[in-house]
Amino acid sequence: MSAKGVARSHGLDAHGTLWLLARAHRAGKLTAGGAGNIVDVPRDTGMRLPCDGSGFDRWARRTGLL
Repeated sequence: MSAKGVARSHGLDAHGTLWLLARAHRAGKLTAGGAGNIVDVPRDTGMRLPCDGSGFDRWARRTGLL
């Protein structure tokens, strides 16, 4: 079970990496390109994410995060 799954099983509100990046982008702390660059770092080490850095903006808009 993921850390997010464990948190939710204990009744806690939890969010993933891409949610945090989208929130920072919405707040003006990151550009879409900057968020995309950050997405590529954990993906390059094997972290499973639903998009790569170049697709972050499109994915976040499609899922309603942006």
